[in-house]
Amino acid sequence: MSDTHATAMDAEATTKDVTHEIGYAVPRPEEDKPKWVLGKQFSVLEGQLYFMSLRDESKLKELEEWSRRTGVKPDRTFFSTDSELLYYPFCADFGPLNMANVYRFCKIVNQKLVQAREEGKKLVYYCSSDARLRTNSATLMGCYLILERGWSAQQAIAPFDFAGRSPFLRYRDASFEAVVFEVGIFDVLSAIERSRKVGIIDFASFDLENYEYFDHPAVADLHVIVPHRFVAFKGPKSKRRHFESYCELTPADYLDIFRQLGVSAVVRLNDKQYNEDEFIKNGVNHYDLYFDDCTTPPENIVLKFFKVCTKEKGSIAIHCKAGLGRTGTLICLWLMRKYKFTGREAIAYNRVMRPGSILGPQQQYLKDLEESMWAAGDPDTPGIDEDPEVMRLIADAVRAANESQGMDAEGAERRAQENTDAMNRRAGNLMNQGRVE
Repeated sequence: MSDTHATAMDAEATTKDVTHEIGYAVPRPEEDKPKWVLGKQFSVLEGQLYFMSLRDESKLKELEEWSRRTGVKPDRTFFSTDSELLYYPFCADFGPLNMANVYRFCKIVNQKLVQAREEGKKLVYYCSSDARLRTNSATLMGCYLILERGWSAQQAIAPFDFAGRSPFLRYRDASFEAVVFEVGIFDVLSAIERSRKVGIIDFASFDLENYEYFDHPAVADLHVIVPHRFVAFKGPKSKRRHFESYCELTPADYLDIFRQLGVSAVVRLNDKQYNEDEFIKNGVNHYDLYFDDCTTPPENIVLKFFKVCTKEKGSIAIHCKAGLGRTGTLICLWLMRKYKFTGREAIAYNRVMRPGSILGPQQQYLKDLEESMWAAGDPDTPGIDEDPEVMRLIADAVRAANESQGMDAEGAERRAQENTDAMNRRAGNLMNQGRVE
């Protein structure tokens, strides 16, 4: 037991603060990085909070028993969220965890730090040795450091920057197709930092109850992506139907929610599955900007979308079939123009707000367009999208990005069907959890 006690209690690695320009990691020399070791505690907040990954959780129970037997009180208290804060996958995706989980985690850590301080102990956050859970746990801790401690993304990634091969995975899209693009923990943290700075993530106004209520597939399958600006939701149908594992809702099911969220318009990106008159007669404008499922928007759609954004002063509710790929892609383009998100930051932010967003070729498409979106300027600048030079810049960049994708119609169709099946399967898993009373 003494060896385990020494490993669990004494081995620590300190972190260093590093200045940076957000969105671009500043690498530390390898000799300054700690070596990753399972069961070893790594400092997050020096003398207060530590991170650890365990292969065998029974070792902690042995430690508790050893403490009771010897009368030696441990100087640390341990907690894990592996079985409490969960990600519900669509396909081979495993994270990042959604904003409700980020919010809950931050509150949990704050509470446990206060308790540990009152008991004169240090706090250790641990997870299993499963690389997926370890990656999500590290991402949660990084989000905590940014949202609750005011750290930069570069500072928040430092405790998880190890020498040699990283113990963490990179996030992929919600698919079983071959991985064509990945988003790292640092991309997520950069997105969180930027979102906090521009005010689109604010825990003071975040409504956890509403977020989880609207998230449920039996209620709305809807998420506020940018407060007072964009809502993403699953495409409605002409008739309401409840299946064993999922639901199909009508425009009427969304009207009260849209009033509550200040929605002034709906943008439909998929083929017509309902009569838009139900929205229009209730004071909600409606726009059709169709492009094929699991593909990237052409220049005419992108230009029309930005014109809708300029015209509408209320929130805009956007949907495709699932409200994930096409919907998320257009919102990402706006984020890149408005707040200078990188492509990866925009993807990461959308996935935290609405898991499963952005699929397949849409990912590289956004990465390819980031510099052009930055150059196009703030879309809320009066008259900017009437400027011929701006319109030409956007059109030429989107056309080039689409040409570089070499769109695979068969692959897009296969991915679209996979996405539909996955969405319904995941909805069934959520409904089986009984998350709506």
